[in-house]
Amino acid sequence: MKNNTNQAYRQKPSRIRTQWLSVVLLVVVLGVLAVVLNLNITSKSAHAGVQVRILEAEREKLERTISGNRTIIAQLTSAKTMQERAKELGYIKATRDNIKYLYISDYVGKEGQTIIIPQTRNNPTQNLIKPIYTRSVWDWLFQGTFAMLDREGK
Repeated sequence: MKNNTNQAYRQKPSRIRTQWLSVVLLVVVLGVLAVVLNLNITSKSAHAGVQVRILEAEREKLERTISGNRTIIAQLTSAKTMQERAKELGYIKATRDNIKYLYISDYVGKEGQTIIIPQTRNNPTQNLIKPIYTRSVWDWLFQGTFAMLDREGK
């Protein structure tokens, strides 16, 4: 069989060149595919990075807007501003003489909320964490070694 192969290559040496050309073309095609795949992944990650930056900028803009709105609300509800608005609307400051309390006979008042206290565990010494998660590596190794020695009978 080996003689037939050698004879075939001697009769037509272009077969070797064709094989080398095929191998080179295969390597080139695989290289091009790798480059295209790399470019595709890189472009997608770059696009995702740009989207992240855009969304972060939008978030910062919204946070600044919210902060500005909170500042405006704080200014509008400050004690000084509220007193000025109350004077403009004709309100006067309440004194002990101005306050009148009304007694309503059918009013029962606010009902108290019932608070449910969670039950305690029956056995306070029972661990919530299983012992398998609290063992150290040394405990695990020694336990395995002793178990193996017990099985072998040594």
